[in-house]
Amino acid sequence: MRRGAASACALITSLAAGAWGSGVLAQDIAPAAPGQDTALSEIIVTANRRNEVLQDVPAAITAITGETLVRQNITNLSGIADRTPGLTFAAFAAGQPEIAIRGVGTKEDGPAASDSTVVSIDGVYIAARSAQVFDLFDLERVEVLRGPQGTLYGKNSIGGSINFVTLQPTATPVFRVQARVGNFGRKDLGGLISGPLSDTVFAKAAVSYRSTDGYLRNVLVGSPHYGERWGETESFSYRSAVRWEPNDKLDLSLTVDGARDRNGATNREPVGSAGPLHNCGCASDPVAVNQAFGGAASPYTTLADVEGFTRRDIFGASLKFDYNFDFATLTAISSYRETTYHYLEDSSGLPASSVFTDLTGASGNPNTVLLGPATQGFTFKITDGVDEAPKQYTQELRLTSPSGGRLDWITGAFYSREDNARTETFNFPSLGRADRLPSVSATHQTNRGTAWAVYGQTSYALTDRLKLTGGVRYSYEKSASPLTG
Repeated sequence: MRRGAASACALITSLAAGAWGSGVLAQDIAPAAPGQDTALSEIIVTANRRNEVLQDVPAAITAITGETLVRQNITNLSGIADRTPGLTFAAFAAGQPEIAIRGVGTKEDGPAASDSTVVSIDGVYIAARSAQVFDLFDLERVEVLRGPQGTLYGKNSIGGSINFVTLQPTATPVFRVQARVGNFGRKDLGGLISGPLSDTVFAKAAVSYRSTDGYLRNVLVGSPHYGERWGETESFSYRSAVRWEPNDKLDLSLTVDGARDRNGATNREPVGSAGPLHNCGCASDPVAVNQAFGGAASPYTTLADVEGFTRRDIFGASLKFDYNFDFATLTAISSYRETTYHYLEDSSGLPASSVFTDLTGASGNPNTVLLGPATQGFTFKITDGVDEAPKQYTQELRLTSPSGGRLDWITGAFYSREDNARTETFNFPSLGRADRLPSVSATHQTNRGTAWAVYGQTSYALTDRLKLTGGVRYSYEKSASPLTG
């Protein structure tokens, strides 16, 4: 389904006095002359919690540089998944992503759900699934690690990890603006500025705005929504950072980020049904109702009589402390994140039946209505609404040995606390009791999850080409409901 898929015009400007970003991202290789060999681009990654050349890391890693993200207009996880072997991504809605690595993923969207694939940004684990999809405008690189990650990272994962590394402010000034326009009223605007405030203080500010007009047209004759355009999108996000580096031992940085999303209705298009009740060409057959009301011609039209929406607000802050001792580097990361998420969808995409069905049988045989003509509307019409407000606090401490020797080691401790309150409501407007009250099912879920872990990993280079690696981890996690205190 296209939402402003084609870009008609784009303007991208990036200026930097020196290297783009705070570290080596990639070395562009000029075209080789006939008979000359070409070298692989060198990308520095931190998958092992230290700067290493990607080709030298003995792990299944895909790294995408910030320059590539900008050049190819990769703005979300979907674009990353398209370029990463073994990674699949789908989003039922902005707050319900489904991420899987090598087929290992999580579909559960309850407040106590824990993903098989861990998503983190600048070392901060993002617990809430409703906050894992965000704008990628100011990234330095993305690292996708396939397979279990437990002895190097604070949060354990069984499928893999997706690490977003943002551009950190340094003494090198960086200025970037971007503008794109396209069909369906598409507008992508972004800006980034980074550089020194003094000899020891550096700062960064980045903003991004994206919007599209509605791509759906309501074709439900007689509805007050007839002819309206639905499916519009609008998102605004920001990320700022201040970094203090008074000497070659201490590095302290504070990051604040946020996002505001206001998206319109999605489209549900019936494509099939099964069973004697739902395959009868009647009011209980979604395909038949779709055809009877003239909505089966195009995925760009809808017969929904309820306009859905997605509203999401995200705020996050983190403080990172690095101190270089002679024997190791001490890193401490403290973070707080909160999200509010509201979602409503017409799950059938069809008009409700104009005849109410009393399922109790007190008003007669309900099959008389359920098997009525398709022109009366869909008897099993359903809407789904979600209200969620997750909060999380994390703290991680780790010691990392210097690089370059035969022996490398890392040890750390991790703590997280997650509070989440979620209400999900399903409404069947045409089904219910004899008093004609619709059938409504609402679940109120609360969860307080706490977790802590200690972990460590050691590698020893037996030869220049052979390295022995071993690790250990102990984790403890507990969930409680309802929330107290």
